[in-house]
Amino acid sequence: MKLESLLKTTASYMLAMNDPRAAAEFMFSKVEQSIADGTSSSEERMKFWESVTTELTSQDPEYSSEVAAVYLKIVLDKYQSQF
Repeated sequence: MKLESLLKTTASYMLAMNDPRAAAEFMFSKVEQSIADGTSSSEERMKFWESVTTELTSQDPEYSSEVAAVYLKIVLDKYQSQF
């Protein structure tokens, strides 16, 4: 699967959830999994998820903002003591 297709598919999947919390948890779990597996570098992960977010924003800006806010809360809840 080409990267552009993967980005669009991932963003569409998250949008189809129609639940910002579920979409944010999906994204968080995938990021955490790739860190644990060591399957990509930090820069690669960041670029991929930024691109997914950009695609999600192009599909539904309000929903994308809601997902981003929930994702930030999930990250802060888990890692706030490390900041």
